[in-house]
Parts: sequence; structure tokens; C-alpha cells
Amino acid sequence: QVDTSPVQADFALRAGARIEGIVTEDTTRRPIAGAVISLEGRRAVAPNLPVAPLSPEAETGADGRFTLEQVPPDAMSLYAQKEGYLTRIVTLGPLPEEGDYPPVAIGLTPRASGDDASVELTGIGAVLAARREWLAVVDVVPGGGATDAGLASGDQILAIDGTPVGRLGYERAIGVIRGPEGTTVVLRVRRDGRESDVVVTRKRVRH
Repeated sequence: QVDTSPVQADFALRAGARIEGIVTEDTTRRPIAGAVISLEGRRAVAPNLPVAPLSPEAETGADGRFTLEQVPPDAMSLYAQKEGYLTRIVTLGPLPEEGDYPPVAIGLTPRASGDDASVELTGIGAVLAARREWLAVVDVVPGGGATDAGLASGDQILAIDGTPVGRLGYERAIGVIRGPEGTTVVLRVRRDGRESDVVVTRKRVRH
């Protein structure tokens, strides 16, 4: 016999965070209209899937300002794109389930003729590859924080600010390594079987 009695389900819908900000030209501070702002993150319903674009999107007005509504708490980064400029990736901090996130200011760099770079972000300036329990340093960017700190191809990053890479997972580890320009991150690095803590300053890098 099938039970057809009503079943009550209680759940709460969260409004999501609200992000306001402004996009300007990096050198002149002139507001940029028509820049597209999008989100990158890991969907909570499928945490094992790779980082993917999330909705919603926004476009800056004549004053360079934008507003994103209903931003999910798993959003990791903002992408700011405008033809003629390098795409800028800005890492987000912890997002509230609802309410306002601190205002975001994004500076876009004009793309020079013949410039091979297409993306600009703040990080340690290293090309990393995922391994089961660590990140492999594949290459370092000249002038980046990783180069300044002495990191080299073949190094293995075991932990980031004290948290093992295996616990973070690849995408979250990359998100933690990114951060505000001028701040530092402590990496537990293994080289030739020896481990040490390396302090790396985050810089703006292009690729």
C-alpha cells in the first residue's frame, strides 16, 4: 500500500550576496562603460566539478559602475572584460549568503598592439599543475612573486597558509593563492626531498 499522506518539507531560499563596484582604466582612472562583469566559481550542487562560469552577469554604465545581484556564496572570482583591454580576474573573499559585499574597484589595462597577454590577475606568478596531494610548479613568471621568492620549476607546493593542498582541492587552492596585490602567502614547499616554508608576495601578472 502506498502512503499518499501529505509530506511537509521545510527549506530556506537565500537571496545571495550583492556586489557593487566600479571599473576604470588603470592609468587614467577614467570610468569604463560597457565592461562585462561575470563570475567564476564552483557550484554548491556539484562541488566535484571544475570551476565554471556562474550567473548572473552585469555591464558597467557610463559611470563605470556595476551591480551584481543574487551572487551565490561559492563564487570565487570576478571577471572584467572589455574589448581593447586585458581581461582582469579579481579574487573574491568569503561571500555572505545574503547582504552586501564590500565595494570592488577594478582597474583595466589597455591592451598594447602586439601584446600576447590576454589576462591580468594578482597571484604568485607561477604556472601550477594539479597532483593528488600537492601542486607542481611547472614554470615561474619573470618578475613575479614566485621568482622573487626563489621558487623554480619542479618544486612541490604541499600546503598554503598552513592548509594542506589535498584538503583544499586544486581549484580552491588556486583561489587561496590568488589575493590582493601586495599581500603575502606562505607556501610549504618540497624540493629534493626537503620541506621549507616560503613567503611569496602576490603581484599583478599577465598571461
